[in-house]
Amino acid sequence: MRRLFYRIIKHPTFDMVIIGFIILSSIKLALDSYGVGYSYIDQVITYIFILECVLKVVALGFFLEEATYLRDSWNQLDFIIVSFSIVEISL
Repeated sequence: MRRLFYRIIKHPTFDMVIIGFIILSSIKLALDSYGVGYSYIDQVITYIFILECVLKVVALGFFLEEATYLRDSWNQLDFIIVSFSIVEISL
């Protein structure tokens, strides 16, 4: 399973899809400032980012070994954002 997840996260399309969702999330955030809110889009995007996080943690490991998920600064930022998003959905 770990090998499969590793192949998924290293595929070039994976990064492009995630970047697409980041752009969609940014557009959604901009629309919120105009009073146009679609909370279900926030939840779907959050679940996609949680899935990305889980895939990377399973494929790379979490922290202890070299080149694991939290050893990369972008993944640290990603983890913090996903953690806050999970708290927000929980409330």
